[in-house]
Amino acid sequence: MTCSYDAIYTDSGGSFPIKIKNDFKYLSFTIRGIDFIATDFDDVEIHNIEQRKDAAIQQFPWIKNALSHYSLQIQLPLNIINVGTQQLFHCESHLNITMKEEIYTARLNFELCGEHYHASSDHFESVFDQIQRQFLGKYRFKNCYGCLYADYSVFGQAQMGTMGCFKMQKCQYLAVKNKDDYMRLDDVEFCLQEIYCCEDYNMRDRNVGYRGTIE
Repeated sequence: MTCSYDAIYTDSGGSFPIKIKNDFKYLSFTIRGIDFIATDFDDVEIHNIEQRKDAAIQQFPWIKNALSHYSLQIQLPLNIINVGTQQLFHCESHLNITMKEEIYTARLNFELCGEHYHASSDHFESVFDQIQRQFLGKYRFKNCYGCLYADYSVFGQAQMGTMGCFKMQKCQYLAVKNKDDYMRLDDVEFCLQEIYCCEDYNMRDRNVGYRGTIE
């Protein structure tokens, strides 16, 4: 599965419209003829090793071999479910990513049924948590963040893209009552993006796992 998002990239050299490809493992895009790839927007690197010799890379701001001092304005589609009616809404949200020095900020805003929702944080989990609280129990995200079987590691997480899927051990996961129970579950790979969604999605409707549930 691959998606493509319209975006505007900006740094000290100007602003440029780009397409961001997302195969839900890697994000990739091209700017000024240079191909970039990342698992998260705070660690964007040159994709093609041969292009690292290209003089054009000197046009970009770098810190520790990662792209810095830039911003992205992304048109990000979101699917949201009305908890009471099960009606599915397709929203075009505005995701703004800024990277200055090593400080990363994600800002998300969109409108749904006449109401405006917005949040800002250095982690996608917190961004979605803030908006989930604004929903006041009326809506849920239809993505991995909003899925009953997705959770984070007790050992920490990146800014985005480090959720684990417990759909292969649903009963055991739903029986979790505390952190110790959670750590006794079978190991999973924590590499899912919050915005991914598979056919096994089930709306998160109970307080389970490590991260619990925002009501």
